[in-house]
Amino acid sequence: MNLLNCPLGLPNPLFLLGRRGKLIGLLLLFLFPGWVHAEVYLCNQMASEDTFIAVGYQTKEGWVSEGWFLARPGRCHTFRKKLKGPFFYYFAYSKTKSQTWQGKSPFCVSTKPFQILAKNPKNLDCAAQRASEEKFRQVSLEGFKVTEVYLNPIKGPKVEAIPYEKADAETLSLWAAEGDKRATRMLRSRMKGP
Repeated sequence: MNLLNCPLGLPNPLFLLGRRGKLIGLLLLFLFPGWVHAEVYLCNQMASEDTFIAVGYQTKEGWVSEGWFLARPGRCHTFRKKLKGPFFYYFAYSKTKSQTWQGKSPFCVSTKPFQILAKNPKNLDCAAQRASEEKFRQVSLEGFKVTEVYLNPIKGPKVEAIPYEKADAETLSLWAAEGDKRATRMLRSRMKGP
């Protein structure tokens, strides 16, 4: 019995299907890629401006876009979700709209907080959902457990951004003193311990 690449010594299911079954199984694996657990840090490296971020991804229901997520200067917005397929998309702009980070993949966005589902990415029909179309950047998640995306300033000073989860207590304290509620929650949870 073929035991290659099978957990717990179980028989390879393609072996049990025979020659035609193997071909069909491999074809199905190729045509319907598996799920990816995404952990993406979207990091604002602008020294003095907040950025607003929208994300796009595929689920079993279709293509979803959602936003707006705030990333303050030197900080990262963390996105965690189980996605269908190996790609993640984002669009971002600075508070003064002097800088945008965009790509080639169309998704619907709204001016207010939103979550929009599109069944067919080739026919978004954003106007029917009281939204407009923006072009998002594509990021491959293949082979990565954690992905960091840096929103670097096109002009102006740059700061090294740190994800909240990686920030030390002193940095979190500084952010909390600025009124950052997430930093305050993170400090409290660290003080409580596991």
